[in-house]
Amino acid sequence: MVFIRKHELFTETQHIRFIDARYYLSDQPRAHTEFLESHLPGAVFADMDAVLSDPTLRGFGRHPLPTPARFLTWLRRNDLYPWRNESLIVCYDNHRGEFASRAWWMLRSLGCSNVRVLYDGFLSWSGAEIAVLLETLQKAQGETNSENSFPHWGVCAEFQVVTYAALPGAKVIDVRSRDRFESTVTAVSPDILPGHYTEAVNLFFGWCDPYETKTKAALESLQPEASRRSIVMCGSGITSCFVIACMAHFGLRLPLLYVGSWSEIEHRTKSARKEE
Repeated sequence: MVFIRKHELFTETQHIRFIDARYYLSDQPRAHTEFLESHLPGAVFADMDAVLSDPTLRGFGRHPLPTPARFLTWLRRNDLYPWRNESLIVCYDNHRGEFASRAWWMLRSLGCSNVRVLYDGFLSWSGAEIAVLLETLQKAQGETNSENSFPHWGVCAEFQVVTYAALPGAKVIDVRSRDRFESTVTAVSPDILPGHYTEAVNLFFGWCDPYETKTKAALESLQPEASRRSIVMCGSGITSCFVIACMAHFGLRLPLLYVGSWSEIEHRTKSARKEE
């Protein structure tokens, strides 16, 4: 299981550490401001642009993955690495985990197995509930596991990334909204160029729900033959992770993640046009 409900936290026997991954595409400072105002007990804030991405990288989409060493440095600084026995990491945002799943995917890719995504976003929590949770959380942290000296993305083989070169001939799932997929660029869309990858099929991440059987059926219908893995993409490799989390929750074979996604294809397209 990947997702966890609010009521389950109150009976969890493991020590819990929270990662707050709230995010606003057009106003990221707002997320940190809200975190400072209130957050779940002991949570650390993972900035989507500065922690869960590397803003210094260019040409790889809006939210390229940081190096594993960079991310592990942040985890170690916040006492989240090395992984601890009997210690659960729970990632959350304001909603159902659409953004928090990025942190979940990164942790899983680096070999952390005891990590979940909170389905009940922070907006659903009252001050009284947070106070009760603070009283019920277990304090014992458990012993640390041995540290991986040579971390890399894909330590856990199910959670691997691919580059643009892997797209031709693959089953590609684009989880952006239908209007963005069908070449509509609006004032509120982060897309600069309209369209989608030629061979991609569309399944909007906002339609997916890890507790709905219709979501499982739709995701099962997109599974390639047993010897292959599909590739999932979105605008910049964030909400793709939510769909991967849903697939993992249902026990389905996981797709590969194309982190650059449409924003990298946009960059490639614009660069090619300039050279013509």
